Formats: sequence, structure tokens, C-alpha cells
Amino acid sequence: MISSAVKRAFKMSGLNPSREDDCHELLGYLAALIYAGAGRGHPIEWTPSKLRRIAREVAAMQGNSTSGRLSERACCEQLIKIPRYKKYTARTLLRVLQRAKAIDSKRKQVEA
Repeated sequence: MISSAVKRAFKMSGLNPSREDDCHELLGYLAALIYAGAGRGHPIEWTPSKLRRIAREVAAMQGNSTSGRLSERACCEQLIKIPRYKKYTARTLLRVLQRAKAIDSKRKQVEA
């Protein structure tokens, strides 16, 4: 007895449930989908809201500076002293900041 979900899987894949080779092929596809994992590399931890937050914090630091405008690198060196950024290096925060600015720039281009 084959369930409706299995029948649908065979139909959508174009495989024949009567052929043993097709059954093994479908099983391989389904196993890959279920158990393959999230993929290579470090999981994404910089959500859009976190990217916006770091951009706002750097902008605020640059605006509040009494000794002229701070560079982005100098701001990131200050940010790593804040507990939520302690696990990062200034170089990593600078890279994340540049990514946040690029995303914001693209968003503004789309809105215009």
C-alpha cells in the first residue's frame, strides 16, 4: 500500500513506483532533502535587523564624536567593547557594517 504523499512524490518526479531503480532514486532524493543538513559554512547569524542595528550604532557614534568624524574602523573598535559584540573582531564588524550599508544602498535604489 502506497500513501498519497508517496504517490505524489513519484508523480512529480516522473519516476515509476513499479521499478526498483526508480524507488531507490526517489529514496535518495528524499533522504538528501531531509538529512543533507543546512549546507557548508557557518550558519547565518546576521539578520536584517541586526545589520540595521550595527549601521545605526556606527552612525550614532560618528555623529556623537567630539574629535571630528570617527572612521568606520574606529567605531568598530569601540563596538567590540560592548557585550553583544565581544565575540567579534573589529575587522569582522567592519565587514558586516559594509554589508549592511550595501544592502541599505540597494534597498534605497529599489525604492527610488
